[in-house]
Amino acid sequence: TVGNSGAELSIELGVNNAIVIASDRFGLNLKVTNRSQVAMRDDAIVMVYPPESAQFVDVPDNCSLISNNVQCRLNTLAAADDAELVLQVTSSQEGINRWFASVHELAADGMGDDPLLANNVEELRVYASPDIDNDGLPDFYEYRNNLEVGVNDRLADPDEDGLSNFEEYLQDSDPTDTLLVENSEVAPIVDSDLDGVADSLDAFPNDRLESQDTDQDEIGDNGDNCPLIANPQQGDLDGDAVGDLCDSDDDGDGVEDSADAFPNDRLESLDTDLDEIGDNGDNCPLIANPQQGDLDGDAIGDLCDSDDDGDQIGDNGDNCPLIANPEQDDFDQDALGDACDSDDDNDGVNDIDDIAPLNPSLSLASLDIDRNGVVGPLTDGLLTIRHLFGFSGDALIQGAVGNEATVTLADEISDQLVAIEPALDIDDDGSVGPLSDGLLIIRHRFGFTGSSLTSGALGTNANRTDPDEISDYIESLVP
Repeated sequence: TVGNSGAELSIELGVNNAIVIASDRFGLNLKVTNRSQVAMRDDAIVMVYPPESAQFVDVPDNCSLISNNVQCRLNTLAAADDAELVLQVTSSQEGINRWFASVHELAADGMGDDPLLANNVEELRVYASPDIDNDGLPDFYEYRNNLEVGVNDRLADPDEDGLSNFEEYLQDSDPTDTLLVENSEVAPIVDSDLDGVADSLDAFPNDRLESQDTDQDEIGDNGDNCPLIANPQQGDLDGDAVGDLCDSDDDGDGVEDSADAFPNDRLESLDTDLDEIGDNGDNCPLIANPQQGDLDGDAIGDLCDSDDDGDQIGDNGDNCPLIANPEQDDFDQDALGDACDSDDDNDGVNDIDDIAPLNPSLSLASLDIDRNGVVGPLTDGLLTIRHLFGFSGDALIQGAVGNEATVTLADEISDQLVAIEPALDIDDDGSVGPLSDGLLIIRHRFGFTGSSLTSGALGTNANRTDPDEISDYIESLVP
């Protein structure tokens, strides 16, 4: 960074060994260099930013803590001069810890005057590891260098180079770079993992359990479940320690993959009907039925079930083969069972619209009670109000059956009125009354409209009260 004087400063941030013991003190080394040909006009300011859970210990006199960060002031540097500083710190968070440091020349009115400050940041990554054997060597350092974790080998010298493991750690050197000297005329052979295979011939020079990788999949032969065929994912479906790429029976069902219709499903191997459903789970294994339809849930697919609806009547003789109807009821004798016949009485009106679905003489609700083609106030209207008053027999029909009527008997007319009674709730109050619904019908057929139609004739809980709506509803019952 170019400071107030034009001096170009750089900063270096380092440690003796990037693997440290969690929560133990270690030194953070900083070096500031004036890389320019001119001297600084003012002091240098160094800022050090720690990771979370890290702390500074015994901060030097020329440094101060500011919001968990440290700011240090270094004296003015001449051209090409440098200054060093060591901060004692700890990192309690195990794993990677990231430290940052920056430097700039102190400007007349503070740090903010340096426009290039943001570009002068140095990062250092330190790995904090536990030390379970308390030998001063981080466990992660021991793992990486083939030392034994759990044993205090601080003073051991496995490579016999005159430096103990702890001394090697402090200078960040390899404590196990063993030299195997074959004879005095041959150059030393390095065997870092002490497995008896020289590093130059060892595919895994830092793994004492592996030395060869025949298929070059970066998995050592000793641990490779398919050592002659590259399979870095080590897939092994049946868990037999033989990788899928070199296993002749991937699912371990005893059927070779070459003859197995489902080589990755240990429960299936055959598909006789070629419907992509294995025979063991196919509810119709000899007839292709990929949808596996089974109407009656008897585990026999519909395509090969002789009784699809499970009513104990075979499909060939069942008048309703897809809906259970063991009684085989067929009201209109049209060979179509009532359970699946949309017009049970065969009167041309679907049951859902038929007021009497089992009476071919009655179909749609109609106020033409005597079936003479006309809805008259003193015939059909009178018959309706008499019925609602409870009249029957001659008292019901006396003088109220129209000319050319086709329904004239009292019982027939009574049956007709009973069948359409739900439709006679003209004011929609949930009940049918002679002095409300019956009176509304007679008034309408006499031509009454507006309030003269409805005055005094609506039920207490009527939902249909508008004269026009009532007229329209009555008209819907006139053929």
